[in-house]
Amino acid sequence: MSFSGSKYRTSNLYFPNVVRVKLVLKEEMEKGYGFMKSMATRMSAKFEKYWAEFSTIMAISTILDPRYKFQFAEWAYKRDYGDSYEIELPLLKYKLFCLLDEYTKSLNGLHSATVLSSSTSHAFNVEEGSNPLMEVYSL
Repeated sequence: MSFSGSKYRTSNLYFPNVVRVKLVLKEEMEKGYGFMKSMATRMSAKFEKYWAEFSTIMAISTILDPRYKFQFAEWAYKRDYGDSYEIELPLLKYKLFCLLDEYTKSLNGLHSATVLSSSTSHAFNVEEGSNPLMEVYSL
């Protein structure tokens, strides 16, 4: 149920569930027998293609969830990457801070735009030091 649903916002739940799938595949490849080991190996090869493309954004959405925060990503990276998590985790943190930087820049731009519109008697009344997004959500 965590992966689908038109009435649920589940992006923060994708990463924990996808990590679970990844770890099960890894375990079957290492400890499985015969058919299961072979199937897990083939599935893992296909899985890795998508993991490489989307694991970072899924991890970031989970980090932004107050229930998980950065500790879950750290735990998952340790389990998945083993010793090389010390290389992968700083890359994730760097991307997270780049995203935060872009968000801050957009807030500054939004703040400037809302101050301009308030000076011309438009919809927003933004005071210095307030959060323009909170003003938007309260409308």
